Amino acid sequence: MLDPIVKTIEVPCDQEQAFRVFIDEMHTWWPLAKFTTSAFSGQPAKSIRVEANQGGKIVEVGPDDTETEWGTIKTYDPFGFVSMDFHIPHPKEKVESRSLVKVRFTEIGDDRT
Repeated sequence: MLDPIVKTIEVPCDQEQAFRVFIDEMHTWWPLAKFTTSAFSGQPAKSIRVEANQGGKIVEVGPDDTETEWGTIKTYDPFGFVSMDFHIPHPKEKVESRSLVKVRFTEIGDDRT
């Protein structure tokens, strides 16, 4: 088993906004033209849809409205924590397993998370 990858990113907003942008506006910060199933086929994805609840799906919406599931939200604790199983499949790939991604949102000061 591989060691976990741990990254820390500081963002200039409060904890609630950071959580909302991460979940509700994933399409605004995710590189749709580079890291999507659609991009692997030569076109950027149209959007990403996240069902914001435990058990909710994370879905890529392709340029032709084809939907590709990337993962499922395992833990949903607004506005502090979310975990999801996650994998962006290559168009011809059968998904056998997914990575567990955990994101913690910690307030570190006025409008800093």
